Amino acid sequence: MATFNGGPELTREELESIRAPVEEALTLPARAFTSDAFFDLEVKRIFHRHWMALCFEATLPNPGDMRPIELFGQPLVLVRGDDGTLRAFHNICPYDGCLAVRTEQQAATGIEVYYHGWRYDLRGRLRAIPYWDGTPAGRLAALGGRNADLSEIPSECRLGMLFVDLGGEAGRLDDHLTPLYRLLDEYDLDHAVPVEDDDTLARTGRIVEGNWKTYIENAAINILHEGFTHEAYRRSPDVPRAREGEKTFFTVREGALLAFGFQMRDVASTYASGGGTPHLGRSRTRPPAKGFFVTLYPNVAMPIRVNMFRLGICLPEAPGRSRILQCSNFHRDAPAHSDFPAYHRGLAERYERVYEEDRIAIEAVQRARSSPVWQRHFYSPFWDELHHRLDNLVADDLSPPPDTARR
Repeated sequence: MATFNGGPELTREELESIRAPVEEALTLPARAFTSDAFFDLEVKRIFHRHWMALCFEATLPNPGDMRPIELFGQPLVLVRGDDGTLRAFHNICPYDGCLAVRTEQQAATGIEVYYHGWRYDLRGRLRAIPYWDGTPAGRLAALGGRNADLSEIPSECRLGMLFVDLGGEAGRLDDHLTPLYRLLDEYDLDHAVPVEDDDTLARTGRIVEGNWKTYIENAAINILHEGFTHEAYRRSPDVPRAREGEKTFFTVREGALLAFGFQMRDVASTYASGGGTPHLGRSRTRPPAKGFFVTLYPNVAMPIRVNMFRLGICLPEAPGRSRILQCSNFHRDAPAHSDFPAYHRGLAERYERVYEEDRIAIEAVQRARSSPVWQRHFYSPFWDELHHRLDNLVADDLSPPPDTARR
C-alpha cells in the first residue's frame, strides 16, 4: 500500500472509507498517529473545541496551591483560589511575557512574577505593579485601562477533574457529561472520594510513547485484547467476552460517550470483590448490577464496577507521546473500612501490571505505524464497533468544509 505524501487533511476518499459501515470501513490513516501536522490539526479542531480534562482536583486541595504545566506547547498554571475554586490560567504576565508561576507551590498567599515583581491575587487579578511608573507602590491607573489580569481559561470541576474549554466554544459542560450520568444512573458518582495510588501518578502521571488515540482505544474501547495482552484476563474463564458466538457485553454510543458494559454476574471470576468495602450504588441495599469501561471523548477513560471507578486523563504531548494521569475513586466511607487498605493496595498493584502490559502494546503499535506496509487497517464487526465510532468522531472533527475536501 502506498504512503501518503499530501497534507494533514483527510481526503474525501479517506472520509468515505472511515464512514462506511463497520464491515467495510477502514481506520484512520497512519499519519493520524505519526504526523506533526496532523497532530497540530487535532489540537485546533478537537482539543480547542471540546471540553477536555486537565488535572485531578485532589492534587491541588488548598487555597494557594498552584502548579505550572505545559499543554500543546503553551505554558498554563493551575491555581486554587482563596475562594476554594480551582482555576486554569495562561501562565504569562501581560507586561513582560515572563511566566507568572515558575514552580509548584503550596498555600501561597498570592503570585509574584519573577521578572518585574508584578503581583496577582489567587484569582488572577492584578494587585500591584511596584515601580512600574516610577513610584514605589506603582499606580494601577498608570496602565491606562489596559487589562493586565492573568488570562483565565474557562473551566469547571466535575467528578474530581478540572475540565477546560481551550477555545471557548465547547458549550455547557453538563451537556457534555449528561450521557455519562445517564449511563451510570445506578452509581452514586458525586459522593465518591479520590484515593491516590502514590505521590506522582495523579499529579505528574506516566509517559507512554504512543498516540493519544491509541491510548484511548486501548484503555476503554478495545475489548478483544484483554485475554491476549493481560495475564489476569488470560486466567479468567469469563474472557474473551463471548459465549458460543454471542456477546457477553453490550455497547453504548451517545454524544461524546463511548462505552462497553457487562453484567457483573458474567465476570464473577474476573474482578476483586473489595471485601466488605461499601459499594457505589445509589441503593444502599443493592450493589450495581452492571460494570463499564467508558471513554468520554476526547481524553478521559474510566473503568467502573460496584465499589470503585478509576479515572484516566490522557494529555497528548506529541504525535507519539502521551502523558497519562490516573486516580481511583471509592465510596466516601470506604477508606475507613477495615478491608480497604488491602483492597486498595491490591488494586494499585494490579493496575500497575495492567498499565505496563498496555504500555507495551501501545508502544508496539506506535512503532509499527512508521512502516510503509501498514497505512490503515480494518475492523472486526463483532468487537470493534466502538473503535469505529471513535475514528468517526475524530474524522467528523477534522473534516474540511465540503468544497475543500481533497481526493
